[in-house]
Amino acid sequence: HRVNAGQHIKLSGWQTRLELIGYQLEGLHENKFVKGIEAADTMSIAIIRKNYDLITKNRKGKLWDSFVEMKSRVKLIPKVPFVDKLTKFYE
Repeated sequence: HRVNAGQHIKLSGWQTRLELIGYQLEGLHENKFVKGIEAADTMSIAIIRKNYDLITKNRKGKLWDSFVEMKSRVKLIPKVPFVDKLTKFYE
């Protein structure tokens, strides 16, 4: 009923595209990503079944209804991703 994910904070473009299929930003985590001596912030995202069902219902039973439709949705993505606005707010 729920799928969780998380990624490096610099992948905000990927996060924005995941929103097209129903994922929502749920949180920012300071220094959660650690590789060697690098520590970086991450974001957590999730999609719940209710939202997935609503999206697929509105897209004729499919998550990806057509290339043309998805391309038009990509064009409507805000120039500044929400996660970038939220990060700036916290700073």
